[in-house]
Amino acid sequence: GCGPGSSGRSGGPVIFIDTGHGGKSDRYDPGAPPSATAPHQTEAVIVRHLAAAISAVLHRRGVAHELVPDLGDYSARHRWVGERVAALPAAEMHLYVQLHCNAGGGSYALAEHDVRSHRGAAASAVIASHLAPLAGRGAVRALGPDSRGITCLRGIWDVPRCCGVIIEPGFLDTPDHDRLWLGPG
Repeated sequence: GCGPGSSGRSGGPVIFIDTGHGGKSDRYDPGAPPSATAPHQTEAVIVRHLAAAISAVLHRRGVAHELVPDLGDYSARHRWVGERVAALPAAEMHLYVQLHCNAGGGSYALAEHDVRSHRGAAASAVIASHLAPLAGRGAVRALGPDSRGITCLRGIWDVPRCCGVIIEPGFLDTPDHDRLWLGPG
């Protein structure tokens, strides 16, 4: 299966974690602006911290995962994932997760998937249900070919045996969501 509950044993599914804007230089694409309570925390900085925290949790749970390296644009990162998936056992479906933070005021977590991907839709629904208690509610959105966010997943559609989702766990400008990225201490 494809999703957060997949086995991480040797030869099993792999979750590829991409930092979205954080995969680019802060100087050129910091993503969403900082919040009032965390004025130096751009989206790029926050998603790098989230990726590290997610990686630590997956590691403790024995779930196979890889952090997608900073290769510049999305297409280069998608090609890297495609090469990694091609080298993995053919019997497994893998998951590509691109992290972002939302802005513009809101009280929900969002999991988005390519409208063509049934497995991506299933993974998005599971992820949104897990994020809902943290952000107020969880939402799932299918991205069509003309959607603004589809560039984040477009190249993953061409990777056999891999589905992709975009996760936005909360809003940078919603004070209640600061706990998602500021955490204790």
